[in-house]
Amino acid sequence: MITLKKFTLAEVPELSAKQFASRPALSMVGGSVFTYQDFERESRSIAESLLHAGVKKGDRVALLAENSPHWVMTYFGIARAGGIVVPILTDFIPAQICNIIDHSGARIVFVSEKLRAKLSDLPKDIEVRNVKTGRPFEEPGASPESASARTLFPDVEADDLAMIVYTSGTTGLSKGVMLTHRNILSNATACKSIIVLRRTDRLLSILPLAHAYEFTIGTVIALLSGSHIHYLDRPPAASVLIPALQAVRPTIMLSVPLVIEK
Repeated sequence: MITLKKFTLAEVPELSAKQFASRPALSMVGGSVFTYQDFERESRSIAESLLHAGVKKGDRVALLAENSPHWVMTYFGIARAGGIVVPILTDFIPAQICNIIDHSGARIVFVSEKLRAKLSDLPKDIEVRNVKTGRPFEEPGASPESASARTLFPDVEADDLAMIVYTSGTTGLSKGVMLTHRNILSNATACKSIIVLRRTDRLLSILPLAHAYEFTIGTVIALLSGSHIHYLDRPPAASVLIPALQAVRPTIMLSVPLVIEK
């Protein structure tokens, strides 16, 4: 497992690409595979695009999408640009989503095609981007910035905010929990003696990436270990989960009691 000196998520793509290079990193079950080099390149492209759009260190950027390699690459692209990620649970209703975006102060929202309709009441000054392409929806033909004009990324520190995770809102409006890079990566480092992952491990990710549990153990530790993460394109009902288990044959899968009971 990679040991980070500065303890920032912004370093993860480059460090993991240097160590694991062409090894598989992210994929949908039965879909195309993104290597660690792809992960670094795509997250860098997103970071450059955000910086060219005027995003500054400390700006909030919301992320509303189903689990996928693009969710992960977008998250780390925002982190590399110095932004603070506001991950939003996909089952929130539009009013809850708008409240989170407003409360967090997010100026840009990355969203999947499937969930874009939930942003219909969003203020016009909020920029909406496609999580799959990284580009604004209004610019379908736009091409990525040239690699020859790479932007100098901001210096991200360990105690800078990395993400604001919002609660489920079962007792009222969702409340934002502020987590720094040190918060997340120190937890990942502390867990590595319990959750021992290697580059030969295959993970089947079934819990929401907007949850700190799945993100920290099922994503951060896995990426620092060179493991291969597979994502489902639908909720983990038995009819979906059993074929996925047969296809991936995962060596580890994070779960909750309700899934096991079903």
